[in-house]
Amino acid sequence: MEAKYGLRYDQVIPAYREAMKRGARRFGLHSMIISNERNYHYMVETVHMLLDIIDEVSQELKIKFEFFNISGGIGIPYRPEDTIFDMPAFVRETKIHLRRFAQKNGYTPRLFMECGRFITGPHGVLVATVTNRMSKYREYVGVDAATMSANPRPAIYESAYHHITILNPNGQPNTAKKK
Repeated sequence: MEAKYGLRYDQVIPAYREAMKRGARRFGLHSMIISNERNYHYMVETVHMLLDIIDEVSQELKIKFEFFNISGGIGIPYRPEDTIFDMPAFVRETKIHLRRFAQKNGYTPRLFMECGRFITGPHGVLVATVTNRMSKYREYVGVDAATMSANPRPAIYESAYHHITILNPNGQPNTAKKK
């Protein structure tokens, strides 16, 4: 297990031992995982990994964990062909790991996560009107929205993508083929 931030695996038990020595009486575990993950299996594997660590620390130090946090990272589709995160499957498989932990340890730590873009991302739109066009080596379109201040991600992150739907005068998606 790698640790860009926080603790490496070999540092976990010594860190909790030191926290106890300094007076800590309440315990949790927080993980920072990938951003915008749409494959629920990865998140379930993170739950499994953290529960294994909690089990090991609990057995070694005789402490109970109140919670564990798998961080954010639940992704949303950006492109029309992208799949959505399968939340029902994530919940179903996560419950299996939580039940196994409870059967072995006699308690279940609460599971927290920051849902971030999964909650808000699919519900925002930027509506703009084309104000001018220019054809040179490619087509350029000016709009009446301050896209750099309202949505800087495509300029900052090379891999960023934000789908554009062009509407016809009737407000329906334009299905005309490009020339």
